[in-house]
Amino acid sequence: MLPLLPALLLAALSVCPRPAGAAIFGPDARQEIHQDERAARLAPSTAIMISDVFIKKKPGGRFDIEVGTIHDSPLYHLCKNERFWDQPSAAVNCTGFLVGPDLLATAGHCMIYPSQEINEASDTSTPFCSTFAWLFDYGVKPDGTVDMKDVPEDRLVRCKRVIQTVVRARKDPATGVFAFGPDAALIQLERPVPRRALKPSKSPVKVGDEVSKIGHPSGLPAKWTGRASVIAAETDYYRTTLDGHSGDSGGPVFNDADEVIGILVRTFPEGDYLHSNSENCARPNRCDASLERCAGGPSAYPLGAQIQRIQPILDWLDPKPLTH
Repeated sequence: MLPLLPALLLAALSVCPRPAGAAIFGPDARQEIHQDERAARLAPSTAIMISDVFIKKKPGGRFDIEVGTIHDSPLYHLCKNERFWDQPSAAVNCTGFLVGPDLLATAGHCMIYPSQEINEASDTSTPFCSTFAWLFDYGVKPDGTVDMKDVPEDRLVRCKRVIQTVVRARKDPATGVFAFGPDAALIQLERPVPRRALKPSKSPVKVGDEVSKIGHPSGLPAKWTGRASVIAAETDYYRTTLDGHSGDSGGPVFNDADEVIGILVRTFPEGDYLHSNSENCARPNRCDASLERCAGGPSAYPLGAQIQRIQPILDWLDPKPLTH
């Protein structure tokens, strides 16, 4: 299977969400889901968006998920002495979370290209909807294993349609720097999922508030990151000290009441990993805890993880009921 991975990655990359920048701010705070009680309660409501090229259907309605490790991945090739180097990586992916029995929220750029919008009247399926599925319970178990074989069909659910989504970004022609607008999506799954929907928050968020997240950085099994804080509040976003990588896009960000205050959509500085020519492998782009200096050099944008406010999801869910 491993020799086929480069070809599979090329196929997946031909229809995949745009990658975001990424960094680890200060000490690497990522934990396995089973290592945190809050994470273990919340994670069953989250899923990874995984390309069809990695899904092998088997008799009896079961599936194998055929991916290599993040070290073996030609997209990342993480160094062997880095954390999680021997864990599986779905490579090109996003994270999403349930907000209703058959409703899932994620980042807008996980469903459409920038500067697009889809509203309910469109009743549409995009390439991101039709060529990816959503896999639940993709995490490391207490014994260190990850269930990738004989996956039951109740863990793998397809996207039926994109209900509403928006991605807005305007580029300054003089500087090449983007001004980012809303970036959110609400999709309908092919069937209801018998799991608890997460609760979008209606409470105000202040600079200094503590936040946590669940995501699939670089396609890894789900990770919990806690004890980060909000450092700025902008029109559409909060900026936080949460660690983030491509693959975390679309993941829920929680307040201390376990309500979803927003969706992680991008992290600055740009670039997930820095390739070491001498070691012939890659290491995460690390920044100091003060968000002033990064191993990969300066960024054109303020450092930190940008969290799309949850308001668009609230607007789409309420007050008008969604038609199915």
